[in-house]
Amino acid sequence: MEGALDPASLEGLDHVREWLGYSKAAVSIVNAIGADLDERTRKRMLVEQNVILQLQHLRTHPAVATGMAQRKLTLHGWVYDIRTGEVRAYDFATDAFVPVSEHYAAVIAEALTHKHE
Repeated sequence: MEGALDPASLEGLDHVREWLGYSKAAVSIVNAIGADLDERTRKRMLVEQNVILQLQHLRTHPAVATGMAQRKLTLHGWVYDIRTGEVRAYDFATDAFVPVSEHYAAVIAEALTHKHE
């Protein structure tokens, strides 16, 4: 994602440049609302905005839209921080990324309850 923020660094990497082209909207968002942030925070914001945008794109696919309308499909967006090993899940209700243990706490508790019945 660093290359998405600095396209000049992708000289000679045409396939990488093309692949990162899918993140252009996320880069625009970061440039608009995160211009004054430090580089590390901007990178984190870019990754998160890219996940949110890809979830939005997935919702427009006919099979996904149908599955969601039938309540047979739920979308999940996760971000993995390779530096810390932390995994955060996108919470649609709060429009924020939270630790997976927090986001899925109720699901985990219910599964453990049924396991011991």
